[in-house]
Amino acid sequence: MWMRGRWSATSWTYLTALDGATGRELQTVRYEPGRHDDGLMRGDYALPRIEPGNRVDRFLAGVAYRWDGRRLARDWFVDSGWVPVGNPFDDAVHNRNGTSASHGALATQGAHSLSAADVDGDGRQEVVHGAATVDDGGTLRHSSFGVLPPGSARPGEVERLGHGMVGDVLPDVPGLETWASAPGGTGAVGLWSADGRRLSEAIPGTNQGIRWAADLTTQVVDGSGEAEPVVRDWRRGVLLTATGARADNGTKGNPSLVADVLGDWREELVVRTVDSSALRFCASTEVTGHKMYSLMQDPQYRVEVARQQTAYNQPSHPGFHLASDTDWSTVPR
Repeated sequence: MWMRGRWSATSWTYLTALDGATGRELQTVRYEPGRHDDGLMRGDYALPRIEPGNRVDRFLAGVAYRWDGRRLARDWFVDSGWVPVGNPFDDAVHNRNGTSASHGALATQGAHSLSAADVDGDGRQEVVHGAATVDDGGTLRHSSFGVLPPGSARPGEVERLGHGMVGDVLPDVPGLETWASAPGGTGAVGLWSADGRRLSEAIPGTNQGIRWAADLTTQVVDGSGEAEPVVRDWRRGVLLTATGARADNGTKGNPSLVADVLGDWREELVVRTVDSSALRFCASTEVTGHKMYSLMQDPQYRVEVARQQTAYNQPSHPGFHLASDTDWSTVPR
């Protein structure tokens, strides 16, 4: 899953299929689109903090190529085109269309992650690129905008919604929804319900979520830099401290993986040891009265786990509502 623009210099990058058991290279193809410049056309010099090679060299990936056991096959290719920049050293790069006539509205709608989900119920998954969605045939399905509210930086202006994860957030509304939490370091905006009600001034956290507890509630993984990762419950406090382990991102505290590895619907926490010589799998020991098939059997959850290796790995959501208020009659067989 590409959803990326071109990037630096004149060399190429590549996509390789590896044998999962042996690590043997099975096939290598050129990654499209190829490198082009070092960030002048991607805004790496236009923001207050000059970051050559930053945005231009960011890649999002998921399950999109077809693999028949021998060869990779490309079904379609999408490029939003460059976002026109007047002065590459002093100009806004967000909230503008790219130069592509068909897919220009994809530009600046993305996040630090990517999702795949069957948003229209036809049995084929779409690419959910933040607040925009590309249909399974490669056409732009939608790109969402909103009016900035009072108290924001530019109240009344129309802005791309951007970012966003996908799941059945509102069980009373048919279908899937995209949503995003506000980063804790940009204002602490309080805790809001999905239907727009302010619930609390305090927030449980905005980092990686994990289904750890026996009661179907969701917990948060915390711990960045040299701090030991922890699983934290908003009401009960720290439920696990991963002693001797570290997260992988210096500021975000992303673990190596959060997934239902053991298959009991709860998620395991996978983190590296301090010296990066091994991985540790941490599992919940809380006895639960809830029984369900492995989350990896859900098509959306399975591909969501596959894309956790890219950028800031965000939580993986199944294609149905899974929480402490789940109506089990609606859980697909």
